Amino acid sequence: MASSWRVSSPVATDDAKPNLFCNQSIAQRAPNYPRMRTRVWRCSFVSRTLRLRLEEEVSALQRIKVWTSGVLLTVWALSGAEQTLPVEIKIVVYDKAHVGSKTLSVAESLAGRILSAAGLDARWTAGPISDLQWLGMDFTAPNQQECASASGVNWLRAQVLAHAPAGFPPRALGFSLPCATTGIQVTVYADRVAEVSEVTAPTFGRVLGYALVHELGHVLLHSSAHEDIGLMKSVWSKSDWQRAAVSNIRFSSSQSRQIIGAIPTRSTAIARPSPIARRMIGLR
Repeated sequence: MASSWRVSSPVATDDAKPNLFCNQSIAQRAPNYPRMRTRVWRCSFVSRTLRLRLEEEVSALQRIKVWTSGVLLTVWALSGAEQTLPVEIKIVVYDKAHVGSKTLSVAESLAGRILSAAGLDARWTAGPISDLQWLGMDFTAPNQQECASASGVNWLRAQVLAHAPAGFPPRALGFSLPCATTGIQVTVYADRVAEVSEVTAPTFGRVLGYALVHELGHVLLHSSAHEDIGLMKSVWSKSDWQRAAVSNIRFSSSQSRQIIGAIPTRSTAIARPSPIARRMIGLR
């Protein structure tokens, strides 16, 4: 247990509670001995001096406490003004390929960390396979300009299927419908994920996680476009997958801002202090 130094309240009189320099026996014998009366006077003087010093120290400590509180509040206001709570999004995953809850947990955990770095709080839910019969897919997408200007969504649906259909691009792990307003928006094929995992370093669960978050990124960005590098790269090389095996490849800063800016609930988020300010003021 941490100890703390405390200053006791000053006593009312010198004789009520003698200090280290004076004791009560001297004060009691002082009337009969002139020399002792001199010592009592000196002790009273020392006692008053000590009390004055203690009062000054207590006053100084109080001033420091008030000043420190003001500084911490200022730090809170300045460093936390632009920080907001993560935007919550719900993601329903339909495991029609039966990869298993443990594998999905690995994939969702990785994808969740990447989404969290972009300012999103992903809430994952396992969807019943029977729902796929009536969900369908929305291929009636508007043009690219209308899609890009559409407001963001905070409810996404993804499915994991066992096999890619004939004629599907050979190196693609899945696809997405960035402008779909209903039905399944993301599809990932388990056999393509397994092929990548067998010839590169990441486990099946990590490859599945990257495939999911890549396709979810298209939906969140309202775009089917790819980048030359990073998470939204079209075709990943072996070195890309080796890097993905030991680190988290994230959205770029501009992509994160675009994702957050498109979600309407962002404007109602509550400001909070930054992690540094929270530690300084003792918050958890």
